[in-house]
Amino acid sequence: MENKLKLSFFDCLNSGAIEDAKAIVSSQPNEVVQDWLIEYGFESNSITAYTFAWQMILEEESADNHLAASTLMATVLCHMPGGYETALYHARRAIELNPEDNDLWEWLLFFHEIPDTLVSREEADTIAKKILQVKSDSDPARKFLDFHKWFQNKS
Repeated sequence: MENKLKLSFFDCLNSGAIEDAKAIVSSQPNEVVQDWLIEYGFESNSITAYTFAWQMILEEESADNHLAASTLMATVLCHMPGGYETALYHARRAIELNPEDNDLWEWLLFFHEIPDTLVSREEADTIAKKILQVKSDSDPARKFLDFHKWFQNKS
């Protein structure tokens, strides 16, 4: 049944029927919608995936909806001019809406690691330390700090 819903969702996006696509996913958990949206984006390589994500934000601005848009732009549509920058905007907005969610802060560290380095080393260092204060087992934060400590010792 889920596969049939997903294919119907894809068909709606392919035809530009955003309202129908929203109706299909209205009963699905956020994680499922995000997975479907990313899958659709990879299969279609269409900006329509972002159009859907943006429409969801317009209707309900939430950290989850901004994270979905950020993930979509940073993975599927990162090859587009401004893809990573748009993803970073949505990551920062998600944090503004839910600053207590450490997963969002961990996601923000990603933007230091990409070739464009949109988050400076100094900001990433501050973020990693902030994360570890409340989530001492954070793998992304620990790896970031360990790498930079190792790199400094090599220099």
